[in-house]
Amino acid sequence: MAVRQAAVGTLAAALLGAAYALLRTPTGPAALDTAPPAAPDSGRLEPLGGLRTAADDDGDVVRARIEPAGSGSPEAGDAGFARRPPPARTVQAWVEDLRDDDIAGNAGIAMRRLREAGTAAVAALESALVSRDRQQRHLAAEVLRGLDVAPSAGLCAVSVEALAREMNDALTSTILAPTAVSATRYLASHAQAARDALRFGLGASDDQQRFLCAFLLACGGEPGDVQRVTRELVVHLADNHIRGDAVMAAHGLFRMGAGVRPLLQAWMPHVDEQARSILRLVDEDFAEDFRASGGPRPPFRGSRLPRVTRVYVDPAVHYDVRRSRVPTW
Repeated sequence: MAVRQAAVGTLAAALLGAAYALLRTPTGPAALDTAPPAAPDSGRLEPLGGLRTAADDDGDVVRARIEPAGSGSPEAGDAGFARRPPPARTVQAWVEDLRDDDIAGNAGIAMRRLREAGTAAVAALESALVSRDRQQRHLAAEVLRGLDVAPSAGLCAVSVEALAREMNDALTSTILAPTAVSATRYLASHAQAARDALRFGLGASDDQQRFLCAFLLACGGEPGDVQRVTRELVVHLADNHIRGDAVMAAHGLFRMGAGVRPLLQAWMPHVDEQARSILRLVDEDFAEDFRASGGPRPPFRGSRLPRVTRVYVDPAVHYDVRRSRVPTW
């Protein structure tokens, strides 16, 4: 028993001695490993940089390696990593997948990959705008509009075609939203470039396409056939089953300018009460513009606003197609 107690005492003394030695160990830069970086030839490991990958024709990664920071191309920046554009034949294969075929889901996957490719896919997508396959040319236009590319003649023509009701039914299952929505918002920003295509669409047999073309022409300036554009917009001021068309039409009429006032007054006896109230609102807005140079401003007329919106104080003046409903039916 005495021997065991002596052994325990010896072990405890050894542990205390080791702890005391550790406490007296210097804690300078060398101990904490916070010294300045060693010279390049010291064998010290450099910090890791970007991940380099190589892909096959389908864009899938087949090998990867890590390179030190600063070893990438100049375009890579500090990260030493730059994403290479996919090969042209890969982009073309994705564009081909946009066709109307029996392969479920391939068009949606191709659209996602083409969006990720960005500017590298623009040329192939522009070529697809003349495709005889309706789904292919419209999905190509949908991707191009999302990339906000410059409005080529082909993109304007297909976008105007996308305003038709039949396009909604044909493509909604693929893109999950009416093509008319993205097409209207894109064309609203490029109405001047698309003017010829919009004037052609104004004579279409599809009533939704005619209305949206009339709105875009009215907002773009120099609509051409003013009487025809006015008629398409005034008809949609009426109380009907189409959500949002009266608000959009009111704004289109206001954007045409005060020169359209005589036409609006001529329509007054031939429309319903909702349409007359909106026509009066637009006419008063024109009158206020005339007085803006210094004449007296009319009192606030909020109680007399037509009840077609809860979003805008004055839908004729304040409507914004980019944040409001684009009517489709």
